[in-house]
Amino acid sequence: MNNNFNVVSEFTLPCFVLGAPDPEMNRIESVLSALSIPFSFALFQGADGTWARVHGGVAYKATEVGAIGADGAVTLHGIQAGSLVFVECAVGGLTPMERLDHHNPGDRGYGARPELYWEASSLGQLFGFLKAWGAQRPTLGWEAGKLAVVFGEDRLLLAASDHCPTHAFQGRCPGIDVDALRSMRRANAAAFQKKDLESFNAEVDAAVKALMDCPVGMLEGMPYRIAFEQIPQLNHAQLECGVAVQYTMPGTARDPRTKVGLLGGEPALIRAWIESKHDLLDGVYGDPERGYAGGYIHRDASAV
Repeated sequence: MNNNFNVVSEFTLPCFVLGAPDPEMNRIESVLSALSIPFSFALFQGADGTWARVHGGVAYKATEVGAIGADGAVTLHGIQAGSLVFVECAVGGLTPMERLDHHNPGDRGYGARPELYWEASSLGQLFGFLKAWGAQRPTLGWEAGKLAVVFGEDRLLLAASDHCPTHAFQGRCPGIDVDALRSMRRANAAAFQKKDLESFNAEVDAAVKALMDCPVGMLEGMPYRIAFEQIPQLNHAQLECGVAVQYTMPGTARDPRTKVGLLGGEPALIRAWIESKHDLLDGVYGDPERGYAGGYIHRDASAV
């Protein structure tokens, strides 16, 4: 894995462009804010004509950089093109000096083994980048000790939870306590969904039962569950059960495409699933080492 970062000497500070929000990206945003580092958001115009910050399905199809005000108005940010750092996104017409990502082939963290979860995660890559940048500019005070405080005591949990949660729940990520990981993920998800923890826990427990009642499919001799109906909190149930599951997610007004994905499973299953879906889905993606894959229906849903 390449840990050499591009540090541009003529710029005092880098300018970050952030992709879709999630717990890891939210921590990245708070780190940048705490260190007074400029950042913007990747923006996308949805099918309904409105602008918003990108979500996971369009994070690499952004067309603008800026922010969305409370009234929905788009504010475009002036940026120093030579100092751009993209974090889990791409913006048409802009070329960054550095990318911090692990989702696509060629990314620094793509395909990294579970034991490299920190260095491979976008949060860990940010840590390494800022450490390298700070080494060239000692007056910034970005030495490893200060960065560790700013990134938070739970930084390793966040990184493992985002980069390879399946492996983390299997105890394959050094330094990660599985019970602490489960508690953190449930608490973060409940807060994000604006639900009290007791209600959220009940939903996850129900999802676990529904998942284990799903029919079993086979692919090259490898089993996986198939969720024909939507199961609330399925992603959390999948991780805690440790079984692979294929799911279908309907589109929305902003992105009308129907998504089909596979969560969990060993690399061989993920690779076989990806290969089996290339002629059935558009935009097939995935990372076998991280345990996920997906794509978007372009024909009758019964075909997948």
